[in-house]
Amino acid sequence: MAALTTRSFARSGLVSKPARRALLVALAVGIAYGLQSDLVPGGLAGAIVYGLLLAGVLIVTSHGPGALPYRQAALLLAISFGAMSLTLALAAGPRELWPYTSAFYLIMLLVPRGRAALSLGASLAYLVITLSWAEARGLGPGDTAYMLTLPTLASLASWVWFWANGYFGRREMIARTEIEVSRLRTAAEEEAEGEYRAEMERIARMAVPSLALIASGAPLDDDSRREIRVAEGQVRDHIRAPGLCHPALVRSVAEARRRGVRVLLLGGTDRDTGLAEAVAARLCGLVDGVRTGSITIRKAPPGRAEAYSALIETPAGVHRVTLDAAGLEHGADEPAGPRDALGPAGG
Repeated sequence: MAALTTRSFARSGLVSKPARRALLVALAVGIAYGLQSDLVPGGLAGAIVYGLLLAGVLIVTSHGPGALPYRQAALLLAISFGAMSLTLALAAGPRELWPYTSAFYLIMLLVPRGRAALSLGASLAYLVITLSWAEARGLGPGDTAYMLTLPTLASLASWVWFWANGYFGRREMIARTEIEVSRLRTAAEEEAEGEYRAEMERIARMAVPSLALIASGAPLDDDSRREIRVAEGQVRDHIRAPGLCHPALVRSVAEARRRGVRVLLLGGTDRDTGLAEAVAARLCGLVDGVRTGSITIRKAPPGRAEAYSALIETPAGVHRVTLDAAGLEHGADEPAGPRDALGPAGG
């Protein structure tokens, strides 16, 4: 997708083996017809002209990324004007200028090869040379028009070719872009739907047993109510603090709630980051150490010196523990004043 551009698309018709073969066949047919009709020079001079035209065909159809390199484009112009000059020197009249016109075709093929400015300048030079030669030979308007007709048509064809391929290249780019955007959008929607379904399945595994027990209408004893509270707390933690729901910590929190400890998890909304094993082990130790009272675990927002904090309230007092991202204590356990009180901890 990234390799497709309107300029590369406009040149794609020439940078191919079929294009090279077609131009070589056209050159061979033209030479054969010209020799048979005595319209092209023969002998050594003619061979030089044909060799120059052959070299020009090979250059203009040469492979390579991007536009035709300036060095090759300049060489093509030198070859074309060399063939033109030799043909004009040998031609007796306008009917013997087939190689001259063929050399101009090579110049115009620079347009779809991405060197339109060079081709335009060379075309103006060709026009000046043609008119000067016609005036020097005393040609009339009819013969001069004959000399310019095919080059003019070739010039128009090359520019139409360049514009048309560029136009269809842009359409192709737009179409491919729309297809790619649609594919990415569909993939994102499918991924979001998959995550939603997985989330619902996780929540269902936690909540359905308790809901089924309630829906059965059976009497609820203390153990049943306790398990319902544990399931409700797990669902709340899963929604409110998924980044803190490490399996080991989930088990420790569940056991703490079963023994009557109020546990509240805050922050950690990014599930992808999760908890490092060292952090999870340290938090599990804090939760397991609370036998009665409450504990509130908070993941700090980015930019804080402390990454995690735990506010522990027991009959012995209130204290706060802070951890860095590696699970190491950020500071010594410190008593919590009124500012640190987070309100009643959830069950």
